[in-house]
Amino acid sequence: MNVSDAQELLRELAPSASEVHSEVGMAGVMPHNYTFLKLVSTSDSGDYAVISTPGDGWFELGVAGGFVTGQTSDLTPDDDVREILEYYVRAALAYLDGRWSNEKSRAFKIPFVKLHADDDCLKLHLSIVDTFKQVFRFTRVGRDG
Repeated sequence: MNVSDAQELLRELAPSASEVHSEVGMAGVMPHNYTFLKLVSTSDSGDYAVISTPGDGWFELGVAGGFVTGQTSDLTPDDDVREILEYYVRAALAYLDGRWSNEKSRAFKIPFVKLHADDDCLKLHLSIVDTFKQVFRFTRVGRDG
């Protein structure tokens, strides 16, 4: 599936609920552009979820706070793309409905978000950079400090 077809699919999957504002767009630079569906809570604009993909190859769900999950797959059939994006939309709506919890890993106490959608749990983690910051507790020290 190409990025334009993926954009149309995300438009089709965008919920029309009054509690959620949906925005479908395109970002990136040719030939590496991707499409996204951003869902924002109408009661709290700081509460959002973003689903993004170039059409195949990778799929990502991110939520407020910098927590993300994703999957990569070469040559994903169009039916599988639809299934993955539908699942991410349901997971995003579960997040906006408050069906999630803050958790911490056992070893390093790294925060993550656990979504409860479709009788399934989906874990969203911090980026690698933010994870390292948590593990090593990096602090910025000025030149004079």
